[in-house]
Amino acid sequence: MTYVSLYFDTEDKKFYNDHHNGKINRTKVRMRKYVESDSCFLEIKQKDGKGKTTKSRIQIKDFETNLSKNSIDFIFKTTSEKLELKPIIWNKFNRITLVNTIAKERITIDLNLCYKMNTYKKDYSNLVIIEVKQERFNRTSPIVKTLKNNFINPYSISKYCIGMTHIYPQLKYNRFKRKLIKINNLTA
Repeated sequence: MTYVSLYFDTEDKKFYNDHHNGKINRTKVRMRKYVESDSCFLEIKQKDGKGKTTKSRIQIKDFETNLSKNSIDFIFKTTSEKLELKPIIWNKFNRITLVNTIAKERITIDLNLCYKMNTYKKDYSNLVIIEVKQERFNRTSPIVKTLKNNFINPYSISKYCIGMTHIYPQLKYNRFKRKLIKINNLTA
């Protein structure tokens, strides 16, 4: 499946900086299109201080580079904040999803990751991101064991933040520096 996302942020890049600065309560606002089904959603991801992520979303007709009144109202209702948001970065990738109904886990495999905004573009055509989604982390899961046996250890990254560091090189990125070096070494 092909996913295309348009992320929004404030002029001073509040959402990116909150993540970079380790703020435990943080937000991401994006529009995501599931290309093959031609479905598009405005999504808000919020992390609380206890490690829980809540995703709220509404269906929209298509991407809005200028937020509609309905979208602005939804963002305010969900975040309780009046935010001046603008499109900040596009990303596109292909996703394979595998579901284990017995162990209640999902595995997403993202590939062909690409970022762009205006004239800036960054492709990761030789990078694969595997995410294991479980209710509680289970080291005995067959996929977790298989990954570990192949020396693929858990590693937390934000596709949004990695893309932002390439599209906006003036942003501070010291918190992500080790991750960027690792990604660059893997994709070199």
